[in-house]
Amino acid sequence: MARVENQLTIVRQKRQLAEQNARLEQLNQQLLRSNQELEQFASVVSHDLQQPLTSLKAFAQLLQIECHDELREKPREYVNHIINASIRMQTMIQDLLIYCGCDTHSPNLELIDCNQLLAQILIDLRLEIDKNNATIQYDNFPKIKANHIHLTEVFQNLISNAIKYRSDDLAPSINISCQETDTNWIFCCADNGIGIESKDFENIFKIFTRLHTFKKYPGTGIGLSICKKIIESYGGKIWLESNPGVGTQFYFTFPKFK
Repeated sequence: MARVENQLTIVRQKRQLAEQNARLEQLNQQLLRSNQELEQFASVVSHDLQQPLTSLKAFAQLLQIECHDELREKPREYVNHIINASIRMQTMIQDLLIYCGCDTHSPNLELIDCNQLLAQILIDLRLEIDKNNATIQYDNFPKIKANHIHLTEVFQNLISNAIKYRSDDLAPSINISCQETDTNWIFCCADNGIGIESKDFENIFKIFTRLHTFKKYPGTGIGLSICKKIIESYGGKIWLESNPGVGTQFYFTFPKFK
């Protein structure tokens, strides 16, 4: 009798476990659909905002050109504000589109030579590098399997930030290194910039978060959010260490794909 009761208990537990697993799978699918719908909504809204914003900027620029001599100093200043605000908004929308498109559950992986990728990024950032008299060094990097666009976005954002948030007294000095473990590559982008307070370590990865005024450090506050989303979509993680006034080290892991 006891044996029969034990078997019945096991059957009930298996049924309950199966029901719980089915419910969990259902919730996961609902969450996946919600995330996809949210990203699709953000993408559509961003696209729809582009056209009226482009028109607004174009008409403001026409007003600036055709009526420049007729406008007094204050109205000319107002027109400049409209144009500059339109440009900032366009940049935010473009970054939002990148953010919405950078999360993929099955990215097209290819074997990438990180040395070649970084060399091209430094060419693309040449004006910014020369303007700030920045020096950038990096190790002899491996070839890894990744999506080329994704990896470019991560490195370019980290390097651009290292140049942007420079010290007033020192030219930017950036060192990018890599270590290998059994399962991951660990990259580090270290700089000698203004640094980040420990209380802001988590906040800086939130979308549109800014720690400084736009006037002092222009930008949309979405670059690190893009980095985090890309890296986590591959199963990696990103974190930082920093000393205000000394510099910052951003670390991220990238899995080894066979």
